[in-house]
Amino acid sequence: FFFSSRRRHTRSSLVSWARRCVQETVSTQSTWGGVTFDSGGLNIKSTGVIEDMHLDKSGACAVLATMQCITELKLPINIIGCLALAENAIGSNSYKPSDVLTSYNGKSVEIVNTDAEGRLCLCDAMAHIQKKYKPNIIIDVATLTGACMVALGKETAGLFSNNEDLAHKLIEVSKDVGEPIWRMPILEDHIEEIKGRVADLKNCGSRYGGACTAAAFLQEFVEKEVKWAHLDICGPAIEDTAKSRMSNGTGFATQTLIHFIKNHQAYELSLIHISEPTRPERISYAVFCLKKKK
Repeated sequence: FFFSSRRRHTRSSLVSWARRCVQETVSTQSTWGGVTFDSGGLNIKSTGVIEDMHLDKSGACAVLATMQCITELKLPINIIGCLALAENAIGSNSYKPSDVLTSYNGKSVEIVNTDAEGRLCLCDAMAHIQKKYKPNIIIDVATLTGACMVALGKETAGLFSNNEDLAHKLIEVSKDVGEPIWRMPILEDHIEEIKGRVADLKNCGSRYGGACTAAAFLQEFVEKEVKWAHLDICGPAIEDTAKSRMSNGTGFATQTLIHFIKNHQAYELSLIHISEPTRPERISYAVFCLKKKK
């Protein structure tokens, strides 16, 4: 969880919360972890981009709205939440290109670009919840790459998955609620591209196929028996028509997630949120995990 900053003199926060229901016992865990503001780090973002980094939170904002709906709908789900927060900024303790970091599950990662920090937080959270909670399904939601917006435009999210049935159900639900998503590939070339020179992996590929290589990186942290889907919502999560001051979040993926959850109450739901807020309520990355009921 401290992946986005150097471990020496790192200041971080861990916050937990819980919701209980008295009906059936359904164990649900929720973790938030991430970056309090994404400057890009030493690979700093340029003017015209950095101003909107308060919206590099939209995945988990959708999760927060989903959590509220779960409560209001009184779904029989127990939820435990955990926030692991750090900062991607410039300072004497900033992580650097050419650093080699060890992830939660032991895989080493060569840092190629400090602005590819979200996937580092996300992979640690995914590894953590798989080790501790043994989910059957993981769905992560993130404003992860501008490359996905280049590929699909501003209205459509990219979907990556290792399971045909899970991908099909998400696509069908998204059509029902009017939140378009499009299946994207993870090919052998993408997997080869994120292999490290001096480590197991590197955190960024070339400029081509950036959304696919980012998803390939995340897939390296998914256990073989786990059904996994990754939603890259960078385009549709942000509405830029009010650009005179700042862009607006759209809440994209909230309805898809809510309807997916309602349709899958045969599973125990775990929500793991990976965050990149400028303030505590501004959160960017999310992972949903489902565990089949006994």
